[in-house]
Amino acid sequence: MDPYIISLTLIGLAALGMAWMPSITEKIHVSYSVFYVLFGVVAYLLFPNLPDPNPTKHIEYTVHITEMMVIVSLMGTGL
Repeated sequence: MDPYIISLTLIGLAALGMAWMPSITEKIHVSYSVFYVLFGVVAYLLFPNLPDPNPTKHIEYTVHITEMMVIVSLMGTGL
């Protein structure tokens, strides 16, 4: 499978997880970032064919992922 599609799927799952994060973190008093760092570690352990996270090696993926992050950020702010 194309690493770009896998990357977008993981980003989409992370964005979906943001809907549940307030209720989860409210109960256990842990920051959101802890969950997402763990999610990234698990994702790279389970899917070894994901692209190298070095942004200077894969400029094309970096551009696409940053575009996706802007879209998700704008959706989160309600624009």
